[in-house]
Amino acid sequence: MTNDRNKSADNIMEESPIGDLRTKKRRDRELYALLITLALPIVFQNLIGNSLVMVDTVMISRLGEEAVAAVGIAGRLQFIYMLISFGFYSGAGVFIAQYNGSGQLKKIRAAMALQLAIGMFVALIFMIVALFFSREYMMIFSRDERVIELGVGYLKYLGLGFVPHGIGYAYVVAMRSIKDPKFPMLVSIVALTVNTALNYVLIFGKLGFPRLGVEGAAIATSLSRVLEMAMMLYTVYWGSRGILMSAPKDLTAIEGDFVKSYIRVSWPIILCETLWGLGTVMYSFAFSKLGTSAFASTQMAQIVNDIMLVASFGLASSVGTILGNKLGEGKRDEAIRYSRRIMKVAITVGLATGLMLVAVLPWVPRIFGAEGETALNIRRILLARAAANCLITFNWTNITGILRSGGDTVVALVIDVAPMWLVGIPLAIAGATVFGWPVYMVVMMSFVEELIKFVLGISRALKNKWARVLVEEKA
Repeated sequence: MTNDRNKSADNIMEESPIGDLRTKKRRDRELYALLITLALPIVFQNLIGNSLVMVDTVMISRLGEEAVAAVGIAGRLQFIYMLISFGFYSGAGVFIAQYNGSGQLKKIRAAMALQLAIGMFVALIFMIVALFFSREYMMIFSRDERVIELGVGYLKYLGLGFVPHGIGYAYVVAMRSIKDPKFPMLVSIVALTVNTALNYVLIFGKLGFPRLGVEGAAIATSLSRVLEMAMMLYTVYWGSRGILMSAPKDLTAIEGDFVKSYIRVSWPIILCETLWGLGTVMYSFAFSKLGTSAFASTQMAQIVNDIMLVASFGLASSVGTILGNKLGEGKRDEAIRYSRRIMKVAITVGLATGLMLVAVLPWVPRIFGAEGETALNIRRILLARAAANCLITFNWTNITGILRSGGDTVVALVIDVAPMWLVGIPLAIAGATVFGWPVYMVVMMSFVEELIKFVLGISRALKNKWARVLVEEKA
């Protein structure tokens, strides 16, 4: 009788305005704690990664602006490959997150098998391009023969790391989808630290090794990818993360309905990441038309800005997991309420990244040893990026986190890609090739797309049509 009376009192309290307020505050604390738990490892991983990339770029900058431009252009091919892979893996990740929320472990392994098979196929295609068509690729962006030769030498070794990276990255995305981001963080730190050490040794010829320049940087990157793959495979097949263990036989367990659902959800993500990646290449094309020095300044500025955006990326990467798990549990209303809080967090984080970038702006050119016009361009480009970071953070979080978590991928595709190709890219190319604008103004024009994405994206998110349960409850 006492228990019933206490239970009734609790129910009354829960339904009262004070009880509702306390419940909302408790759930908000749970959300923020979960965001921090999932996002911090990703933030730390990307902070280490981008910091080491900056160290690598500082090393390469000692070889001259041509080397920076060559590695920047060649690295675009790897970037496109990573984005397309991310599209395939994110499509599977939507289901893995919801399967994890509903406790369907066998289907998680089937999804892993499918995404690994597709990922390997994509990796082989890009490896062939890097190994056999590198000159043709480099000539799209530069007529500087020195830049082309350096880029060809870089790609012939970088391409060897595409397949190992495709395997390792598949497990990275999957582990994040099951709320296990810490191990990928540790693997990334180890691999990137090894990469940086090997860069120093192979670029400059230390410890008895030959001086290989940019080719040494590519060899170091590929070796670190092999290490990353080996560590991920070990923890899945011989360690404590057997939930993601998959084999070719798991492909036979894939149901036709799942394949249809995967294609329906994934094709917009894959197309989105592909078109977005090609869009960044078109921006690089526009910047390259302004000369080797101008292009090099955009690469240096972007690397610094990427460091400032690590919190933004961590937030966007964790949101899909949180909302996907809630939808998998059948808690649609709670997922929607969480999305509102997450939008506010995204705006706050974006403002903070912009302010931090402004704070470090005066010292950046010194880090790379840039002087004169190049140094001035770097500072101006970073100022433009600082102004856009709030919009970029919100758009990342909304499109890749909120909208995709419920399978609203077609609308996310349109919002993410249409402003880029219809507005941003034409403005940037026209500014560089027709009007002859300075590089910082071309960069500013490329950010007009972010404002359009913000308006379209927030309107869609507030309609709640994205919040759909994609998986059946466990029988």
